[in-house]
Amino acid sequence: MHVLIDANVPLDMWLEPVMSRHSVDSSTLVFDAVAKGRITAYITPTIFSNVFFFLRKHLGQAKAIPLAMDLLLHTKMLGQDPAVFRNALEIGWSDTEDAAQYFAAKQQSRITHICTSNTKHFKAAKGIKVVSPAALLKSL
Repeated sequence: MHVLIDANVPLDMWLEPVMSRHSVDSSTLVFDAVAKGRITAYITPTIFSNVFFFLRKHLGQAKAIPLAMDLLLHTKMLGQDPAVFRNALEIGWSDTEDAAQYFAAKQQSRITHICTSNTKHFKAAKGIKVVSPAALLKSL
């Protein structure tokens, strides 16, 4: 299974006491499945930057770097060319960042799912399944 992992999934796992509103257990189990090779996980440069920003803000640089390195070790990085951002601006979603993640995922035919704790931000997504961490685990 090839899945784009939205920034809120690792943040839910790593910053649970600070900012998570979602199931930490499900996010942790998603990354366990990634580590075991059951899921091929993808992120974008934007997702990586957002995750690192919040890790550094809440945990400090020394704790954030090893977690960010772990994220890079277990995921594949997608590109975000100008077409991704043009499409994100033109689609009219209220969250342009999520629209950019959607279009980056759509450029990769192998990606079948976007895993996010905020599925409501992707209601208009077509051709790709948008699921919560718990729902992704059920489909394995």
